[in-house]
Amino acid sequence: MLIFRSIAVDHLERRFRADANVKILHLYLDYKSQQTQTALNIGLKLLTQLLSGLNDIPEELESLYSRGVRPDLTVCKRLLTSLAHKVPKIFAVLDAIDECRDSHQSEILGLLKHLQQSGYRLLISSRPHLLQNLRDQLKDPEIMDIYADESDLENYIKTRLHENGNKDQTLERKCLELAGTVHGM
Repeated sequence: MLIFRSIAVDHLERRFRADANVKILHLYLDYKSQQTQTALNIGLKLLTQLLSGLNDIPEELESLYSRGVRPDLTVCKRLLTSLAHKVPKIFAVLDAIDECRDSHQSEILGLLKHLQQSGYRLLISSRPHLLQNLRDQLKDPEIMDIYADESDLENYIKTRLHENGNKDQTLERKCLELAGTVHGM
């Protein structure tokens, strides 16, 4: 299981640690799980995080689960919206949204639009190819370009190879050559 903690999530948690009116949700989207990264599954994961720590579980959700029925996307969106009225400030950090399948992108972007309209504050990371779609779906998004520094990549590669006991200089040289071709990605 991959556990992801972003700098943004850590910052938000430190800043709002003592504020019971703030909830911070975070989701790392992994390219290895593309098949299950649908709008519904993303919504349900956010809903689960939102419900943790709250005293009341919505009756609609309790009723569904007592009958063994999983909420559909419409119900999930409705629950996320109703809970947004109970928690004054919700931050949702979604990292690597571009790792979802293209066939799921439209529905996922629709979910993000719904969350924004419901008052969620969104922080989304993506590769550049989805930026126009995000601009089209979200209201007044602020875009910040972030690129990896080549020296950071080189240090990371050398450290990882060393940690794994690599003694093959050719392997290290090839990895460093590849790092020079990523152009900040």
